[in-house]
Amino acid sequence: MPWPDALSQRASTPASEPSQEPDLYPTKDLGLQETDPGSRIGEWCLPPLFRRSLLAESFPSYASGFLSQTFSCIPAPVFSHSFFPGSLSASQLSLQPLLSLTLSPPLRVPPSLFPILIIPSPGRYTYEIAPVFVLMEEEVLKKLRALVGWSSGDGVFCPGGSISNIYAVNLARYQRYPDCKQRGLRALPPLALFTSKECHYSIKKGAAFLGLGTDSVRVVEADERGKMIPEDLERQISLAKAEGAVPFLVSATSGTTVLGAFDPLEAIADVCQHHGLWLHVDAAWGGSVLLSQTHRHLLAGIQRADSVAWNPHKLLSTGLQCSALLLRDTSNLLKRCHGSQASYLFQQDKFYDVALDTGDKVVQCGRRVDCLKLWLMWKAQGGQGLQRRVDQAFALARYLVEELKKREGFELVMEPEFVNVCFWFVPPSLRGKKESPDYSERLSKVAPILKERMVRKGSMMIGYQPHGTRSNFFRMVVANPALTRADMDFLLNELERLGQDL
Repeated sequence: MPWPDALSQRASTPASEPSQEPDLYPTKDLGLQETDPGSRIGEWCLPPLFRRSLLAESFPSYASGFLSQTFSCIPAPVFSHSFFPGSLSASQLSLQPLLSLTLSPPLRVPPSLFPILIIPSPGRYTYEIAPVFVLMEEEVLKKLRALVGWSSGDGVFCPGGSISNIYAVNLARYQRYPDCKQRGLRALPPLALFTSKECHYSIKKGAAFLGLGTDSVRVVEADERGKMIPEDLERQISLAKAEGAVPFLVSATSGTTVLGAFDPLEAIADVCQHHGLWLHVDAAWGGSVLLSQTHRHLLAGIQRADSVAWNPHKLLSTGLQCSALLLRDTSNLLKRCHGSQASYLFQQDKFYDVALDTGDKVVQCGRRVDCLKLWLMWKAQGGQGLQRRVDQAFALARYLVEELKKREGFELVMEPEFVNVCFWFVPPSLRGKKESPDYSERLSKVAPILKERMVRKGSMMIGYQPHGTRSNFFRMVVANPALTRADMDFLLNELERLGQDL
């Protein structure tokens, strides 16, 4: 029933008649009890107890079992600390598709299983509000930093990789000019930051958002494979200095959006070290490659970065969103840069270690419990399971490439080093006509036509784009752990069917 009709019917129902509306918050059906005023709503535990009982075995090498075992690891205080006397707040509950997070391949969840998927989603600005989740985030970030190669540091889960990148730019600026937090842009000289032309668009958006302006972003040339050229980075830094700007940050990319390129981090780190610049690595797409012993060499040198953005919701297929910003800094830079010391939340005379009140590290106050998604996946899959996800994606991308080479009418843009497989489908009417003056123009129209056909048919959906002087080409990103070789065969067969008359 449409909402206006439902509301009018409710208004016309006599008060004496019992309501026929469904219970929107069926707590009894979920095995949850509403609390009575005066009853105890939570068991207070100090951090050492939670660390021992919950987090000590957080990251097994092998899968630790089915979902029920995962839930058995979460003690009652995770839930009870989020509830208040006399009610079960609807704002504290959210549907989390945990089965699809922890199982591979993901399952379609029937409504009958919804009750076991409902878990609290409290704010995490202070330890007393969400003690387990505060410590869980701390432990997950520690594990991710270790994979980067850091034995210490800081970090936070952010609402997406774009925000992680913007945070990194803000932190680098604050570290160099801490007065800008109070005095704003008038405390700053003209600044320059550097990134390649293959970077994510959030770098320029961040520069605009932070008041630096998009002109402050100096674009460094990339080679034919999409990798930043360190020599041109050096040249751009010298040019910026000659023009009176102050360089402060270089943003390298590990896993570019289109070509899947990995910038040469060691060489870029050398340049940053020479000029005293903050090195940020946008590894939102490629960061999870660090889990693979076979392929982690693609990120060689990442341990020399000052900050890293990493999105497990991309290659690992953790539920959206799950994005971490990792810092090598140990000076509490996040809190000094972003903190406002709101006295109604962050009192300094609390009875526990106030360093656990991590909410002042971020710009927003309330945050989703994004760390839980990755923690649950790690518990269910184990480190070996996550590595298999990454290695399987590489293997399947390689299979697609080899099959593509065998077929007439398919042409690789380049040999991929990641799971971005970029290719053209050349229809029968254009085969053997590459020397024709209008070949590129006609080829560029093929991908949009095939995209429309596949979407209207409902068979599949693949992205396409132009790139520099290259005509529109397809970009198949092989990341879904449920994909198989049969799916790759179907993709190629379907493109042939859809384009046979072109």
